[in-house]
Formats: sequence, structure tokens, C-alpha cells
Amino acid sequence: MRDGTASFEEKDMTRFDNEQPDIVRAASVADGPAPIELLTIPEAARFLRIGRSAAYDLARRFEATGGDEGIPCIRVGGRLLRVPVDALRAMVTIRP
Repeated sequence: MRDGTASFEEKDMTRFDNEQPDIVRAASVADGPAPIELLTIPEAARFLRIGRSAAYDLARRFEATGGDEGIPCIRVGGRLLRVPVDALRAMVTIRP
């Protein structure tokens, strides 16, 4: 912290465990598809209360198994990984 302001990393590290990650709403064209809520892998890790490295491992497993295992994710621009919130919620829903 310099001059009373925290850097991005310092702000991110000061989140409390019980805080939910900010959900990013994808932009949509007027009268187009409904906005999709997306999380980054570290945000999905906080949502699941697992470590960041474990979340990246699960995202890689999702891609390697064709979606049979792991954290549901999509690639944006060929490099960035994002997790659709609805798919993440469906993954953790207990079915009778």
C-alpha cells in the first residue's frame, strides 16, 4: 500500500472468504441474446472455495475430457478462460 491506496493485488487479497465474487455481465446487442454471467477462474475458485491452482487444473480437465469432468469453462479469444455462472451453479446443484 502506497500513499493510502492499495494496488489491485492488495485489494484482491483483502476479500473476505464469505464475499461472493463480482459477476461480469457480457455485453449484448439490443434485442439480442440475454446477457451471460461469466467468472474468471480465480473468481470461480472463490465461489467453490477451492484454490486457484486446483480451479485451473479442473478447467483443463474439463477441456481434456470434452466436458465430462471439471469446471465448465469456455475460451474467449483462444486464450482467456471464463466460467458461465449458470453452468457452475448447475455443476454444484445436488440432484436427488
